[in-house]
Amino acid sequence: MAGRARNGDSRPTGDPPIATPGRRFASGATDADECGRRLPVLDEQFGRSGGDV
Repeated sequence: MAGRARNGDSRPTGDPPIATPGRRFASGATDADECGRRLPVLDEQFGRSGGDV
């Protein structure tokens, strides 16, 4: 798959882990409560780079 990490990670290369909950919320795959539980943990571990998610 072009543009994907080769280590088995399904996120596009260069995409910070904290972006995933925002994408999933925007697509309707998760609700606001789930997104709200995950974001603080990821923000603590990875921070926000490149603006808000």
